Order: sequence, then C-alpha cells, then structure tokens
Amino acid sequence: MAGATRVLAALGMTPRVLKTALAAGLSWELAILAGGGQHPYFAPLAAVLALDATVRSSLTRGLERVLGVATGILLAMALASVLAVTAFGVGLLVLAATALATRLRYGPSALTQVAISALLVRTVGLNVPGYALDRAADTLIGAAVAVILNAVVVPPDPTPRARDAMARLGRELAELMAQLGEGGSRARRRERLERARSVDRELALARARVEAARAALALSPLVRWREREVRRYLTGIATLTRAVAHVRGSARALARVVDARPAAPASALAAGERALLAWTDWILAPTARRRVRLARAVLALRREVHGALAQPGPRDPRALSARLAVVVDLEELAEDLGLAARRVADRPGRAAVRPRRG
Repeated sequence: MAGATRVLAALGMTPRVLKTALAAGLSWELAILAGGGQHPYFAPLAAVLALDATVRSSLTRGLERVLGVATGILLAMALASVLAVTAFGVGLLVLAATALATRLRYGPSALTQVAISALLVRTVGLNVPGYALDRAADTLIGAAVAVILNAVVVPPDPTPRARDAMARLGRELAELMAQLGEGGSRARRRERLERARSVDRELALARARVEAARAALALSPLVRWREREVRRYLTGIATLTRAVAHVRGSARALARVVDARPAAPASALAAGERALLAWTDWILAPTARRRVRLARAVLALRREVHGALAQPGPRDPRALSARLAVVVDLEELAEDLGLAARRVADRPGRAAVRPRRG
C-alpha cells in the first residue's frame, strides 16, 4: 500500500488530486440523476473549486460558491427587464453584481461567482426553461460532494505537521538555552539574542499548525481519534509560548553585560536544556517512562535554580542583575513545564505524575 502511494505521489496523483477527480465525476452523475439535464457542468465545476486542503476550507468555499450562484441568479432575474444583452447592458450587470457582493461583504470567490452567474443566467439562461434553478441545484450538489468526500475519503490530517513543528521548536529552544550557558564574547551573545528573537517565526508556524489540527477535528469525523493528541498540543503550544519568552529574556539579560561568565548560571541553564528536551519528548508521546524522566528533569532544574540563588553573586551590579533575571526565567520555566505536565496528566485516562516542588 505504501509503495503504491509513493508511485501515485511521484505521478502527481496526491490524495487531493484523486479526490478532486472523484468529486467531479460523482457530482456530474448525481446532478444528472437529480434531473439537472444531460450537461450539468456547474456540478463538477463547483466540486473542483470547492475541494480544498482542509474540510473547513472546503465547506467555506462551497458555501461561498452556492451563495454567489444564488445571488447572481436572483440579480439577473431582477434586472432582466431593464438590461438588454448588449455591451453596455453586460457591463452594467457585472458592475451591479460585483457592487452588490462587495456591499454584502462576500468573500473573493463568492464575489466572482455572483458576477459569473448573473452574466450566464442573463445571456443564456433566460431563454432556457429551468436553467437558473438547475444551475443552482448543480452548484449545491457539487459543493456538497466536495465537502463530504474531503471529510470521509482520506481526510486531511494536519496533526503530523503540528507535531513536527512543535518538536522543532522545543529542541531549538533547548539548544539555544544550552548555548546561553557557554558565555562567549559579547558579539556572540548578541547573536544568540537575535536568534532568540527570530524563534517567534517558528512559534507562529507551530501555533498555526496546531490550530489547523484543531480545526480539522470539528469537521473530519475520521480524524476524531486525534482529539486527545491535539488537545495535548494546544496545552503544549501555550507552554512553548511562555518558554520562548523565558529564553529570550535570559538571552537579553546576558547580552547586556560585559562579561557573561559570572552572570550565567551554567549548570542551571544546562538543567533548563535537559528539562526542555524531556518536556518536548513527553508532550509528543506521553509514555510513563517519559513522564518520569520529565518529573526528574523539572525537579533537577528547580534544585539548580535554588543552588544558583544560594551561591554568592557577582560583585558587578549589572552582572548580578543579569544573573538574577536568568534565574527567575529558569524558575518560571520549571513551573510552566511542571504545570503543563500536570494539566495533561490529570485528564481522564492518564495517571498523573506530579513533579515535587523543590
């Protein structure tokens, strides 16, 4: 099966391409059976235009197309007696259609459809009995077929992409935190600060993919089994958002001092790296062994934070301020990771493993 899928993909026959072809043929046949005549071309056209990357976007595009066709038909019938089929009349009809769609705040695809439907009905349909009603029915059939097929035949599943984006972000944050403990020249520390700031792009990508996975649950019954995983990622993306702020705050504090060696609690930052890696592995696959590893990593981070607070601070006020800022960020990171773990673990069907407070 996997080999056949790879061959089809190599030929450009992705699931979406195959579903589009199936939707076009099926909607044509259904429209004929529904009495839409022998050439119900609006049905496959609506199916092709409505079938999109996700079920929700397919539903949106399908509804926009149906709405646009209905509005265009009604407008053409209302203006039939005052607008002749001339260059001037056609121009006024398209102007009225697009203006009405804009005034009603239709989406781009619906706006175009209003004009196309009005033009076709006025120039062709009024001379053919039942044309307008058949075209509306064909569009409805095509849009419905596209949405249903997209939901039940190899439904789009953005969850793996969300998982990959979260894994990449969590590991990048852990790597950056490890680098903060290395000190280095002021130029290097400023480079790390810029890198910490650029992580916002990865965060936005991960958040968008998790939201796409959440949206897929609402309209794709065959991916409902992903619900628990997606809910876990929703908790995870909130934790990663705060982790990004903590890492960026630590990078900013260390970039401001002349000598970072006394300001950077290296062992605590290393513990922060291990905690982030353990949390990332656990949020992606919360096995019992990974929960234990996370609990131990969070506990070790808290101990290192308390140890850093107990050590004599540097004499330089700026270095002392930077050190305290980093320690506070690490303490809050430990709290966030432990809290996120408890929120997921305390849900029904999962045993809670609560990291002890140091």
